[in-house]
Amino acid sequence: MSILYVFNPEHDLSLANGSPFFNAPLSAQQFAKDCSYLLSWMFDDGYVLVDEKEVGYGNLENVCSEELSSLAIDKIVPWGWDAMLVNTLQKLGVESALLPTAEQQNIIRTLSHRQTAIDALKWIKTQIPLDVELPSFMTNSSEAKVFFENVANRNAVYKMPWSGSGKGIRYCVDTLTENDLKWLENVVVKQGGVVGERYYDVVQNFAMEFCVTDKVEFVGYSLFDTQNGSYKSSALVSDAVAVERLSKWVVVDVLEQCKAAIIRYFSECLLQKYEGYFGVDMFVYSDGNDYKLHPIVEVNFRLTMGVVACKIRERLLENDNMNMYVYYNKSTENLKEYCANLQQNNPLIRSENGKIKLGYFALTPIGNQTHYHIYLL
Repeated sequence: MSILYVFNPEHDLSLANGSPFFNAPLSAQQFAKDCSYLLSWMFDDGYVLVDEKEVGYGNLENVCSEELSSLAIDKIVPWGWDAMLVNTLQKLGVESALLPTAEQQNIIRTLSHRQTAIDALKWIKTQIPLDVELPSFMTNSSEAKVFFENVANRNAVYKMPWSGSGKGIRYCVDTLTENDLKWLENVVVKQGGVVGERYYDVVQNFAMEFCVTDKVEFVGYSLFDTQNGSYKSSALVSDAVAVERLSKWVVVDVLEQCKAAIIRYFSECLLQKYEGYFGVDMFVYSDGNDYKLHPIVEVNFRLTMGVVACKIRERLLENDNMNMYVYYNKSTENLKEYCANLQQNNPLIRSENGKIKLGYFALTPIGNQTHYHIYLL
């Protein structure tokens, strides 16, 4: 089967907007352009859609947008399906039979609403005794103000119903400012409501990654770090090592119970509706002198950096001592210098079977106008 892989990390923003004519922010467009080769390391056959062809990156054949109409493609696997991507591919001459219908697009958008995570968390709390509060979905700013008055320590986190990658999240402490209220009102107008949660003192972010075919299957654990709410890096470790690290704070049996409960819940919700990867973001948080698990912070119905981390670990690495990083520099020359220093100070070492043991390894190329770079170290 000939498959086309497409890296469209602006997917979450596009879902939030909902329009097939959405114009993503320049930063999102730049990230998509600079890191289009990322998916080429995860799969063995087919094509990857890139902005500019490079040699030596990944396992897939590089193709540019002007070549799509002449390719014999059996299937398309994007980072995530949304109306904007469908519209873009149609304009590039891709056959409609390869694209999701309007109904299928709507299912993905509905699933991606934060209400899905709230409903799943509510059900899982009936199966496993976890001390975590349900978020509140509010349809007007007055409700959001009341929520703030009642939340623990007047420390709240508000989230857009559709958002991702650190966007659409607002932290409010002690008081709601005029700017906070304007933000809440704007979100309610644009997206029909806003989600409110208490603030948690996060100790470790992680995720469980899954894939839906004719059943829901567990793909692996993902340990990751964020900066200002945006993804920063992943620890490329085996599931056994991930569980060992998490066991410092969470009983292993509780993790297994959560995994099984997620599979049961989404087997009922997703089969015959959705096909592909999805990730369930979680975290361990500090509560006084205790550590507790939040089992469902959000659910992403798309490929995720966690799935990338699992695949990269499995396919490229010899051991559990590497991380994957996303790095940004507004100066291309400074980016090149930064990576040259990494390469010089961390020479690549491979095992006899060709897998990476140590060193710097570039997953995405650096051109003359590159600002984002993904690498292993």
